[in-house]
Amino acid sequence: MHRIDNGHSTEKRRDNWKQIADFVKKDSYHLPNLIIDNLEDIVQNKCNEVLMYVIRIYQCLTGRQ
Repeated sequence: MHRIDNGHSTEKRRDNWKQIADFVKKDSYHLPNLIIDNLEDIVQNKCNEVLMYVIRIYQCLTGRQ
């Protein structure tokens, strides 16, 4: 089992997001809207990508907009 690291370096963020992306990809049948296709944008938080992804997670899990 992989472990999410709460470090601040870009490499640690990239590894954490890659683990999340791999998990979602593996379970894409249940979470098709959560597949990460712009991993590097999320790692660098370009254009608030992290916030937008968290909103997508919320919408997927709760069915709310």
